[in-house]
Amino acid sequence: MSFGRWRQQLHVGLALQRLAIGDAVNSIALDLGYESASTFITMFRRHTGAVRPGISLKVASA
Repeated sequence: MSFGRWRQQLHVGLALQRLAIGDAVNSIALDLGYESASTFITMFRRHTGAVRPGISLKVASA
């Protein structure tokens, strides 16, 4: 696994933890070093298949 792929997986895991406690997507994106929420959402979608961060958590808890 490349470093870039590993880092993206780490970011998805960290984002899921923060989304679960109610942090804003924009705040998470900036804290993880993304220039914008939309850039972060694109990466998140590629790795989870979710339309936007938070969707997968709502489905998982239902």
